[in-house]
Amino acid sequence: MTTLRLTAKTSASRQTVWSLLADFANINSFNPNLTGSYLLEGNWGEIGVGTKRQCDIAGPGKNFIQEEIIEWVPGSHYVIDVFNGTLPVAQSKTTFGVFDLAQTTGSEIYMEFTYTPKLGTFGALLDTLILRHVFRLMLSRVPKGLARKAEQIEGEASAMPI
Repeated sequence: MTTLRLTAKTSASRQTVWSLLADFANINSFNPNLTGSYLLEGNWGEIGVGTKRQCDIAGPGKNFIQEEIIEWVPGSHYVIDVFNGTLPVAQSKTTFGVFDLAQTTGSEIYMEFTYTPKLGTFGALLDTLILRHVFRLMLSRVPKGLARKAEQIEGEASAMPI
């Protein structure tokens, strides 16, 4: 099992960052690795534990993941389990969260991706040689994209005339 933790600091408030995270269906609004995202059928009620979405992954082929929220702490974090998809992983969980920065304005965004590669021992070797490096490169864009989007929203709000 491999765990990658990625972070980004932002001048945006925790509340603004959380509002983007809580818009669960639209992660593609800040995740540059995706061409689209949407809630799966039957998940149009309140977002929380049990809500499922599909994320269509950019790049060659028709790659996707389907995720389900397994833990939801409003204003803080949520944990998702990937239950289906085309990634070369047997199982994975991802935590997205945000907290206030101490002694300064702004917040810190974190993403923790824990996975077990497919293909047993061969998969473990591929993970060491290739997978974790590719995942780290791709996933590092997510907290950074979220930080940029949150700062953009706050910038637009402060520029609005009163």
